[in-house]
Amino acid sequence: MEIKLWCCTAKLSPTPPLAMASPSVDEIISSQIFLANLAAAQSCSTRERFGITHIVSVCLDYPSTGPNHLVIPVNDCEYDDLLIHLPETCSFIEEALSQGGRVLIHCLMGVSRSTTVLAAYFMKTRLLSASAAISFIRKRRPCVQPNYGFLKQLDAFQACGYAPATTHPAYRLWKRKHKQDAAQFLNYFLDTAAILPKKLFLNSDFPSDSLQAELLLYELEVTHLLTIGPAQVAAPLPTSITHQNIDIPPDSSDHSFCLPSASAFIRDALGSGGRVLVHSLLEARACVAVGGYLMTERQISVEDAAKVIQDALPLFSPSLHFTRALTSFQSSSVPKSPSSSNDADFMVQAATSLMSESGIDLRAFSDVLVAIQLQKPSVKRAKLAQAPTSPIATAAT
Repeated sequence: MEIKLWCCTAKLSPTPPLAMASPSVDEIISSQIFLANLAAAQSCSTRERFGITHIVSVCLDYPSTGPNHLVIPVNDCEYDDLLIHLPETCSFIEEALSQGGRVLIHCLMGVSRSTTVLAAYFMKTRLLSASAAISFIRKRRPCVQPNYGFLKQLDAFQACGYAPATTHPAYRLWKRKHKQDAAQFLNYFLDTAAILPKKLFLNSDFPSDSLQAELLLYELEVTHLLTIGPAQVAAPLPTSITHQNIDIPPDSSDHSFCLPSASAFIRDALGSGGRVLVHSLLEARACVAVGGYLMTERQISVEDAAKVIQDALPLFSPSLHFTRALTSFQSSSVPKSPSSSNDADFMVQAATSLMSESGIDLRAFSDVLVAIQLQKPSVKRAKLAQAPTSPIATAAT
């Protein structure tokens, strides 16, 4: 394999619109391995600046331009088979480095496919686990994240002894299961409704597998998770996730008691720029929590909150429990009217009324003040309506 700096006269394929992003490249192994997006790979100045001699394109957007340019034509899709190509990519990288070359590995964004290829290389040459290899890469390029299907393929790559082949038992096992596994994972996205796009999500089906859970939260860019019993959450959650659980017995019909804390959690999370996923195995309970937040934040009715949820969940139909819980919450959330200038008049009149009943008695006067404090507003108003004119009040005027 001939070593030379990547030639700027190489013919480039027409650049697709998504490739118009700015070049993004990170040095993973000093002076040897670089991870980048398509824009960086196609940038003559970027290649010259880093002294790139070899390119691995893990996408369909950059046809090979010569023997020092390996192309792996796969999509960033959970169903695509990148596993079968990993021995070839590892060999290409090893041979280039053995001759003193500098290798740039890229896909469209430099996040998923190219990271998978580089992780496989580290797994084979450094005997790292898939998670350790990705963690190593992420320290140098924080944005990386292979999709769920590729993460499972890295596990299969290790199970195949880093030499997957169509006849290998571990490869054949993966091949039989991978579409089913990918479909299961993608179904979690279908079950998740965006109540407020890019802000507030709701679902009733959460992955029991920790890897799937981590990827689901990552893809949705969730920062805060609110679970309402009964709930199914894989443990442990990523440390970057703020999690609050509200435990409600499965047979309980009273959903309203959780609403103040649920609404506050959602409000604080969104107020800090976060994204919230509300999860309960009973979808109605998650809807109640979201409805309570919408009512308090937007100052809307139960019916209007239900409509917002229905816009995101067309099959949602407000149940009697839903309506009762939010109506009860709405009643308990009505703010008390602030003190007004009439309060002083009310106190004087109430005191006058009560004192007229007890006579002008100084001992009774102190009891009257206590009685005024203890009376409920409704009782006070009724008392005022019946109060006779007091001699003291007349004298005061």
